[in-house]
Amino acid sequence: MGGMFGFDISMNGTKPPFMNRKCSFYLNARSAILAVINCLRPKMVWMPSYLCLSMLDSPKIANTPVKFFPVNKYLQIEENGWISDIMEGDVTIVIDYFGFKIPEWVYKEIKERGAWIIEDACQALLSLHVGKYSDFIVYSPRKFVGVPDAGILWCNNESLVSIEKIKPPSSWWFKAFAACLLRREFDNSQSDGDQIWFRLFKEMEFEMPVGNYEASSLSITLLELATDWESISRKRRENYMILLKELRDFAIYRDLPDDVVPLGFPISVNNRNKLQQKMFNANIYPAIHWHLTDIVPEQFLESHKLSQNIMTLMCDQRYDKKDIERIINIVKEEFD
Repeated sequence: MGGMFGFDISMNGTKPPFMNRKCSFYLNARSAILAVINCLRPKMVWMPSYLCLSMLDSPKIANTPVKFFPVNKYLQIEENGWISDIMEGDVTIVIDYFGFKIPEWVYKEIKERGAWIIEDACQALLSLHVGKYSDFIVYSPRKFVGVPDAGILWCNNESLVSIEKIKPPSSWWFKAFAACLLRREFDNSQSDGDQIWFRLFKEMEFEMPVGNYEASSLSITLLELATDWESISRKRRENYMILLKELRDFAIYRDLPDDVVPLGFPISVNNRNKLQQKMFNANIYPAIHWHLTDIVPEQFLESHKLSQNIMTLMCDQRYDKKDIERIINIVKEEFD
């Protein structure tokens, strides 16, 4: 259980909610963010103190300085005066952690400073609250379904971001394609045997190109026509509620609003590494979102504390109630 998604083509494809707006398709989310930064040319990019290392690729490539703003142990943006330092024309990136929404006041105060807002909805692909107050939205479908590539950029004024995209290196793309195919075969075999898909996945993640690269027509077609998004949304919410009923005391988010489709079920526990190893021993591989050491300045104490305790339990569409109960039992065994 866990890891990348393999191909899962549905003959009952439903309309994806994240494509209702006018979108531009990039190879990945990092390339979409880079396109915005290159077009706006801000003097500063503001980023949350709780984030994935890969998010820093885009401002680094664009040679744009970064400042962090504080996020606490509940994944809430803190009000401590940092917004008053934002200058007109800056870019601020906010993250819809695990699919949950950011308070309206954050957008309002940033906009009052004259800054642009990129809403990182990579973990909120199917959540319906996305995009109400931001200038740009970035999605990452690969976190929810098995496609070789694709990052989606929506902007409220398409003339703000206009670039000519090129095809990615073919060697990288075929490696990503092969990883998706082999993961599907691995899942279908119900075997713990050769995991060549995992080697390819690590290689293609490490070699991921970031630039003016376009998404493949295969990925776009799968997203538009061959995925049952309604079923995926429903299953994720059902699994989340099963976990919440039994593991509420460990949950970071203890409510599931109607407009949220979760990436996973994040918990915070003191002996995270021991619990994770127990999961590994049972062939369950929960992710850590995210490690911050040597990425975010140590002054952001609450973010670092959360990074040491957080673990994301799976609630996605690949798993049924019996699978979710396996996860619940391991957590309860550790803490009973």
